[in-house]
Amino acid sequence: MESSIQTIVQGVMNGLALGWIYVLMALGLTLIFGVMDIMQFAHGEIYMLGAYVVFYLTSSLGVPLLPSTALSMVCMGGLGLIMERSVFRPLKGDWMAAVVAATGVTLILQSGSVAAFGLYERSIPVLAEGSVNVGGDPAQPVVIRFS
Repeated sequence: MESSIQTIVQGVMNGLALGWIYVLMALGLTLIFGVMDIMQFAHGEIYMLGAYVVFYLTSSLGVPLLPSTALSMVCMGGLGLIMERSVFRPLKGDWMAAVVAATGVTLILQSGSVAAFGLYERSIPVLAEGSVNVGGDPAQPVVIRFS
């Protein structure tokens, strides 16, 4: 019984963390659409490239996780600025051309990342290790594990 409650709590916490990632991505999409009036379909690919930057900074260069995440944000902000100035700004006002360009950028980034990084999965170092007792009495704690 204790194991099933722990599994449920762990699943809920994982779901909440993943849900907040989806919320952040959706807020980014609505911000781009609201400010630029362009539906940027390559939004997920930008997140993917940011994750690759974090991975290579932490694994190859040995940069700690939090500074590499901040550096990745700066790099992706720069990439977004370059894309906005070179691809989307010239198409301002032509909605269909912007959709075609956004779809093209999506395909280019997907194909380029498969060619550059391959198809196998990678992981970054964990931010926190150990476990946390969430509620419950000390005799039967509900524990969330970080690993």
